[in-house]
Amino acid sequence: MIKKYSMETQFAGGCIVYTDFGNDIQELLEGYGFSCTIVIGHKFYEPEEITDVDATYGEYLDKKACAEKYFKYNSIVISAVKAGISDCNPYFGQQKEKSFFYLHRYVALCEMVKGKDVIEVEYKQGSGRGCHVLAGYAKTVRRISFEQADLPLQNSDVDVVICFDTVEYLEMERQRILLEEIQRVLKPDGILVIVTPNKMENMDRLGLKSECPGGGFYQDEFVDFVSREFRHVCLYKQFLEVASFLEKFDTVSNSLNLFEDREQYNPKPKYMMAVATNGKLPELKLSSVYMNESEEYYFMQNSINNRKFQAKQKDNVIMLQEEELGRRAVELDHRMDKINELGRLLQEAENVIKLQGEELERRAVELDHRMDKINELDRLVQEAENILRLQTKQMEESEKLEIKVRNEKGIIGRLNKKFMIGRGERDV
Repeated sequence: MIKKYSMETQFAGGCIVYTDFGNDIQELLEGYGFSCTIVIGHKFYEPEEITDVDATYGEYLDKKACAEKYFKYNSIVISAVKAGISDCNPYFGQQKEKSFFYLHRYVALCEMVKGKDVIEVEYKQGSGRGCHVLAGYAKTVRRISFEQADLPLQNSDVDVVICFDTVEYLEMERQRILLEEIQRVLKPDGILVIVTPNKMENMDRLGLKSECPGGGFYQDEFVDFVSREFRHVCLYKQFLEVASFLEKFDTVSNSLNLFEDREQYNPKPKYMMAVATNGKLPELKLSSVYMNESEEYYFMQNSINNRKFQAKQKDNVIMLQEEELGRRAVELDHRMDKINELGRLLQEAENVIKLQGEELERRAVELDHRMDKINELDRLVQEAENILRLQTKQMEESEKLEIKVRNEKGIIGRLNKKFMIGRGERDV
């Protein structure tokens, strides 16, 4: 049987807050479980122009003469209402599938936190969605961001700690510190409700790798992790399924029959929720089905259809790209054939150049040999010319000597003739 609970807003009072100190009051009120709306806003400055007076108060004390620098603000009027369940959905962001998961968790915990002091531990300062949902049921609800080394709370200070989608963002050592801190601030019979994505379904099945420092958890790892500080751990699985409903018109049923085929029905958990305590584990009725009027299924179905359409468009783009790649592959093959042909011609040219080089080297050797012969002939010619010059000189000297001898013979002949004539005269 599925019991149907009313989701009507449960008001715990309301107020109008007027402030001259900007939007920071909105975050403060939301931290106490108020749903805030800016009714009137007067914008005088851009956010980057506004000075943080708390952070620069010491500087202000030294420079009061320029006080206008420190007191810039935008005036707003805020309507703040203590909210129950149905008022909180707008604070779950634009990812409707996630908002469906988140809201279901808080709705399921509303009965458990009645009259208790509750804190919601987040990795970073978020929207305070848990505070808004549980504010109409818990005694107090506080939101704490785990960004430091510890939780700013006393020992045994709270009844319930809620920690959704946080541990996977922490490194292993900080995961350990967070769990120890949660155990410290809980009362002896306090309860931890902690949720983390199922690594098998969110990562491995989709072939993805976690970008979170902690890497996420498998089911056994998650139970072992929580069991380090808590003796009793009850594990729940959270998943999203499509269901068919049959209900009489114009009739509000208090309960519905639940039919399921366990032989075929084996849902894979997208998220894992552990309820842990060191006291006695209370009897909880958290197993539930959540429905609301936000039409998340239709939104997701439209989203799926849109994604299918986008996938088809991308398939068409991919097909065109594949055709273009095919055309370019053919063109590339054609260009490669040209490149190969040019390579062949280049190789042939290199071979010709190589042969020409070898022929040039052979001719150079032959030229050197011929030059040696020419040089030798030049030497012999030079020697012959030297000999010829010497012989010419000798001939010239011989001719001179012959002329001298002839001259001397002429002189002797003339002398002899004179002598003969002279002797003849004497004989006479």
